[in-house]
Amino acid sequence: MKSVILLLVSTILLCAPVGSQAQSGPQPSKIAFTSNREGSQQIYVMNVDGSQATRLTTPPGDNEIPTFSPDGRKIAFVSNRDGQTQIYLMFADGSNVNRLTSGPATNYAPAFSPDGRKIAFTSNRDGDFQIYLMDVDGSNVTLVTPGNGRDPSFSPDGRKIAFFSNRSGGQIHIMNSDGSNVRQLSTFRGESYDPTFSPDGGKIAFTSNRGGNEQIYTMNADGSNVIGLTRPPGTNARPAFSPDGGKIAFTSTRDGSLQIYVMNTDGSNVIRLTGPPGESTYPVFGP
Repeated sequence: MKSVILLLVSTILLCAPVGSQAQSGPQPSKIAFTSNREGSQQIYVMNVDGSQATRLTTPPGDNEIPTFSPDGRKIAFVSNRDGQTQIYLMFADGSNVNRLTSGPATNYAPAFSPDGRKIAFTSNRDGDFQIYLMDVDGSNVTLVTPGNGRDPSFSPDGRKIAFFSNRSGGQIHIMNSDGSNVRQLSTFRGESYDPTFSPDGGKIAFTSNRGGNEQIYTMNADGSNVIGLTRPPGTNARPAFSPDGGKIAFTSTRDGSLQIYVMNTDGSNVIRLTGPPGESTYPVFGP
């Protein structure tokens, strides 16, 4: 009898769906994005195959540039609903909206630290656009860039921040999360921007106009081994890695209007996720 039971258990395990054991790793469940498909710029979420798009925000004002908290429970975003461009926080279902920053400065491009305790963002509150850190409730705002800086992206371990700066002709730089040890990573003709770390921290995807129009590239986190992933027709920009590191979502005008696509991290297997009416941009994967 014991041998029969063991045989049955073994048979059940062998017949179990292959995907049932693959669910232990990070599984992307949603993509948040900005779209004007219903008039003004608003934030939506959809499945990773582009289905079941649901609007999270409503007028007044434009609401855009969403980013998920590390646990996926909240979304930070940018809105001009109160007359100025400021950063807000809401639950991932669109409820409980709270403003984190205040004017008269422009504040945008929020990025959560990996532990979820801080948000890096861009602001011109001191004149030039620079990068600041604040607690997730909007308190304890601290300047971290010594000079111009925009569009921050934390490394997965939280120790580094990649960012764009025009201090050397518009290139990607990297620094410690406290603003120390600033180094230039990209050295291309034209400008390079929109940096985002891969989940393992080994790569940075970014946008560059080095070839005359916007295209997406990757490089090692030290700036080496630059590889182009996209090419014309159209512009391709705003890359965002999936949590498992296997895909990159991005925006492109290759089919005439600005829409969201996904591709493998080597640039292959491009699939369009959104379409008219309207245009869609700023994709970001949920955890």
